[in-house]
Amino acid sequence: MDAFINLVELLRAERTQAPEPPHRFDPKDLDRRLEWPQRGARMDTHAYAGPANVAITTFEFCKLDWLDHGALRHVVAAPDSGSWVE
Repeated sequence: MDAFINLVELLRAERTQAPEPPHRFDPKDLDRRLEWPQRGARMDTHAYAGPANVAITTFEFCKLDWLDHGALRHVVAAPDSGSWVE
């Protein structure tokens, strides 16, 4: 989780294009139910707390983040601050 924040900051610092508008958030993404295979415990799916408007799944016990394909690109390409788009 800490590495994710550092990675986003690093990739944003290296971007050469202007930020993109946040992509549309699909609330259905929050309906997913994932279990961590090694623990059999349910992971927490929530909206990423930033302007990228993506769902992120976390497993607090192991301090891991799970993103769908393309979600990191949306997070990095989004403005550094902004409001949610629905």
